[in-house]
Amino acid sequence: MTIPNRILFRHHELFKFLDEKQLQKIETCAKKRVFRRGEYLFFQEDEAKHFYLVCQGCVSLNFRADNGEERVIELVSAGGTFAEALMFLQASYYPVSAKAEKDTEIIQFNSDTYRKTITKSSECCLKMLGHLSRRIHQLLIEANEYTMLTSRQRFISYLIELQQQQQNLTIHLPASRQTIASHLYMKPETLSRTMLQLNRDGLIECNQQYLKIIDLHKLQQAKIVV
Repeated sequence: MTIPNRILFRHHELFKFLDEKQLQKIETCAKKRVFRRGEYLFFQEDEAKHFYLVCQGCVSLNFRADNGEERVIELVSAGGTFAEALMFLQASYYPVSAKAEKDTEIIQFNSDTYRKTITKSSECCLKMLGHLSRRIHQLLIEANEYTMLTSRQRFISYLIELQQQQQNLTIHLPASRQTIASHLYMKPETLSRTMLQLNRDGLIECNQQYLKIIDLHKLQQAKIVV
């Protein structure tokens, strides 16, 4: 494991509460993997033996319904984890597929090793419970926004979230516009129209991969006004 990846791993909230012996045990079973854009890490209903930490790039989690329709459930960028909750469920299969939206580097962790390590400590279990609770809370907020906000408001909310993550008014879009549209429960053409409207309103400037927020305060206000 490279030094930057080891720092990211050891400072992540899933691991920072572990002692050195526990960290070494988990790191021994960890594996760095690199995926090219468009490659799948795993498919829906594959056996779930691992969870993942994104070091570089972006991974989309996609759910395919019985009718063949596919929806992007989540976009996970650098520093994010996914599939960790499955180690505590009886189900041993991934409920979604995971695809690299750009060239992506991840660390793959053995779920069984992690689970056995933290269950020996009640404090570690409580820390993990806190992590999962925060994830559930965030998903509830997102679900509320999908049902209560307009397409324009959802996209603005997403831009503000990216700005907070990247701490920059020039935002790097983590995935294609089509993928982002699916994640926000929008059609690609609706997203294109929304971006054009925000550009005409003088709130953003955009190209294929980057988007610049002209006035963050006005953009935040625009989320409130339908």
